[in-house]
Amino acid sequence: MKTYLNDKSNLVLTTTAVLTFLFLLTTGYFISQQSRIIVQKRTKLQELRRDVNRLDQAKADYDLHQNTILSVTSTVPSNYQEVAHAINQIELAASNSQQSLETTVTEAAQSESGGLSSVTLTLSTSGSFSGLSQMLTDIASLPYHTHVDSLQIDADGGSTTALINMRLFIWEK
Repeated sequence: MKTYLNDKSNLVLTTTAVLTFLFLLTTGYFISQQSRIIVQKRTKLQELRRDVNRLDQAKADYDLHQNTILSVTSTVPSNYQEVAHAINQIELAASNSQQSLETTVTEAAQSESGGLSSVTLTLSTSGSFSGLSQMLTDIASLPYHTHVDSLQIDADGGSTTALINMRLFIWEK
């Protein structure tokens, strides 16, 4: 009977040891998996915090520069009436400077970068040099984004003529 109990005790002890080992192995694997998930979530949380910080900085920059952004965007015409008004302002600058002006506008806008297009204007003027200088100063002070591509000035006697190729930037449709 003692042998029977010893065999039974050994079997119980062996079974218990195997089950304990399997339990510890399974628990270790489960903890390892959970640790890996926690590390992944921490990494994701750090990325989200970094993104939130960047968004907060962008919002602060926008708030700081909002008036400047609005003033710049309001100087770019977005429709036919605004382009016509800008051209009218250029013609008025020529008139105020005693310059005769002939304006030619390209029919199609050319695509530019940053969501903008441009309309090419060719201005042919004649008058005094000081009037031409004043007209160019007045055009430069207009609240529009322009770029002078070329400027040719000729003086003939007391009259100065100029041929100006410039672009007026507009919002792309």
